[in-house]
Amino acid sequence: MPAQYIVAIGSGSVLISNILLATMPERQSYWKATFFALSLAAFCPDFVFTAAQIIASNSVSRYQQGIAGSLIGTILTYGISTGYVFGGTVEIYTNRGGTDLVAGYRGALYLGIGFALASTILSLLFIRIKKDDREGWNERHIRHGVAVVTDDK
Repeated sequence: MPAQYIVAIGSGSVLISNILLATMPERQSYWKATFFALSLAAFCPDFVFTAAQIIASNSVSRYQQGIAGSLIGTILTYGISTGYVFGGTVEIYTNRGGTDLVAGYRGALYLGIGFALASTILSLLFIRIKKDDREGWNERHIRHGVAVVTDDK
């Protein structure tokens, strides 16, 4: 499956999860929406992190894949942290001075819906990576047990 669809599935799961949470009534049972929303949100890291690692690994030579993977992990972690900060800021400014916590939570969830929708659309429009059908490593990259750095993939 192409990487753009994997990312879109992951961000789409967060989109649906946030919609379920933002639109549920205040006094609804945990099992009616929250359980399903959180179960769906669990797909996001598995799909998005994996697709990002695949894209990074296929974009560099095999000797640089560890660095690319670490960079992707760092960028994703910073992105999540930044999203939490934005969500917390929206929550503080929409909860009417702490008197309406549900409005604050819904505001943060609506921000999450916007981020997830943007992520889904951007992944479908702009992520393109050529399908990689290679199996194993190219043997000409190794001479006498010593790795030889080349630019070809």
